[in-house]
Amino acid sequence: MEVNFWAAVALTKAVLPHMLSRNTGQIWTVSSILGFFGSPKLAAYAASKFAVIGYFESLQYELQNSGVHAGILSPGFINTSVTVKSLGPNGAPIGVNSSAQEKGMLPEVLARKFLKKTARGKLPKHIVIGGYERFSIPFKRFFPNLFSLVYSKLTNVTRKKNA
Repeated sequence: MEVNFWAAVALTKAVLPHMLSRNTGQIWTVSSILGFFGSPKLAAYAASKFAVIGYFESLQYELQNSGVHAGILSPGFINTSVTVKSLGPNGAPIGVNSSAQEKGMLPEVLARKFLKKTARGKLPKHIVIGGYERFSIPFKRFFPNLFSLVYSKLTNVTRKKNA
């Protein structure tokens, strides 16, 4: 929560008054597809990303009559070492990436796609970039019970492989 949520809030509070006084500017934050649903052993991460989306969606409404834009980027699987360096439930480094993350999009590709989507006229409020996993968001929204069943089976298979 400190890094994923409170840091984004603190940075926004620091720059927003200046942007509002000039009536222009963009604030972008990074959430995740896990800001839309939980995942086993990632409860704190998912909670922090849910919080980011809730805060910035609220901010979007507050800023709608200003010249300041608040946007959210929710990437899917990105091939970084963030999981390797993350701490597990016992406080020890996890030390390995998930296979989905290993096969994920390179950060440079994510950056290019993000810039392309934000270079056009009207700025989007929320951008989701990823591979097949990006379809999990509408899947959950429109078929929540089926999503829960499928996701539970997928995560159980993954946990058994990694056990």
